[in-house]
Amino acid sequence: MSLWRNKALETFPDLRRELTSPDVDSTYAMWTRVLLPLAEEAQARDDRSLLGRIHGYAAWSMRQPGKDVWNAAAVSFYEELFNKSHSKDWIERVVEWIPDDVVKDVWGLWAERLSPNDVELLRKHLSKRPGLKSWLARKS
Repeated sequence: MSLWRNKALETFPDLRRELTSPDVDSTYAMWTRVLLPLAEEAQARDDRSLLGRIHGYAAWSMRQPGKDVWNAAAVSFYEELFNKSHSKDWIERVVEWIPDDVVKDVWGLWAERLSPNDVELLRKHLSKRPGLKSWLARKS
């Protein structure tokens, strides 16, 4: 069994059926079909325990050497987090879960795909972090 699936099963033992489904034949499918929708539901109901596990797994994925693992987390999770209309405070509530190193890795995806207003909201909330303030200033 692949490293990404083993780690997912370890992180989400309650999702064994979903994560081993024939529909989840890649890490991209896992994000799209299982974890992204679950993250959106958890965010909507402020399930901090589940959000911690999902975002922890996403950050772990981004730090893996295998391109399929980190790229899937980038394009099938982080890029998609802000692609739908959500509540007014969605961006502020979601960015708190994303580590600085991951923000730096996926910033280009967000800057390229999101509306200028959403990019500015991201910048506003993320620039409050000491580790990102000067880095974001160079990205303008």
